[in-house]
Amino acid sequence: NKTCSFRLSYISSYLFVRGCIKTIEEKHNIDKIKGLQLFLEMLYSSKYMSTWLMFDIADFLEIDRNILLRSKDLQLIALNDIKKEYNEKK
Repeated sequence: NKTCSFRLSYISSYLFVRGCIKTIEEKHNIDKIKGLQLFLEMLYSSKYMSTWLMFDIADFLEIDRNILLRSKDLQLIALNDIKKEYNEKK
């Protein structure tokens, strides 16, 4: 009885988080598991929600706050990573 949602907001959120993790992996030269762990630890330690949480994420990733809020760069990073993984499996 499992379902899957293809709402654009869910897809965008997934790609955003995946882009954050990919950025962490590259900055710290670590694997996905450790990148996810660092991302979750940063979220846990943040005292904020909404826009202020986004500022915390931007600061943690060392990305300009306005770029993080107004661009789709992280989603595009994740999409390119997914495409790369898909092509490697072929």
